[in-house]
Amino acid sequence: MAEVRLPVTSDQLDLVALPLSYRDAQDPDPRPGVTLGAQLGGRTYQWQGEIVRTEGAFDDETGTLYAIAEVKDPYGYREGAPPLAVGLFVQAEIEGRERSNVVGLPRTALVQGAYRVLVVDSGDQPRFRDIAVLRGDREQVFVSTGVEPGERVIVSALDTPVEGMRVKAIGPRP
Repeated sequence: MAEVRLPVTSDQLDLVALPLSYRDAQDPDPRPGVTLGAQLGGRTYQWQGEIVRTEGAFDDETGTLYAIAEVKDPYGYREGAPPLAVGLFVQAEIEGRERSNVVGLPRTALVQGAYRVLVVDSGDQPRFRDIAVLRGDREQVFVSTGVEPGERVIVSALDTPVEGMRVKAIGPRP
């Protein structure tokens, strides 16, 4: 068995169910799956494991909590794949919490400080809407409140957006 330390930021904690042990806990700690990946010789390899515990303390300098992933038989023979070598730098994808009513949008949909979007109403008029961004990267954001699945959102930049002006929407009406 191998153990791998994985840094988890405080922003990421809400996205995954980590095993945080409590005294007198009735429910067993969650053990989310994790996929570890690394590039070796121009090829990408993966190993499967699960998060078995956390270190229980946040790093003073970074505010990061370390989760410990356990990989069973990391040195066993797998056809065409190397063992998970000690000291190898890996990227990790931790199985996240299931969420409902999350809407994915291209980052270009964000206007005015990144916490607003323009939603097109049934009369083809844009309306500003405050949103809560759950998570995002360079290309997209995941919105937890403020936009409902199926709503039309303006994703291209408007020079001077004015609420209530007429727009010509591309795509079907909901």
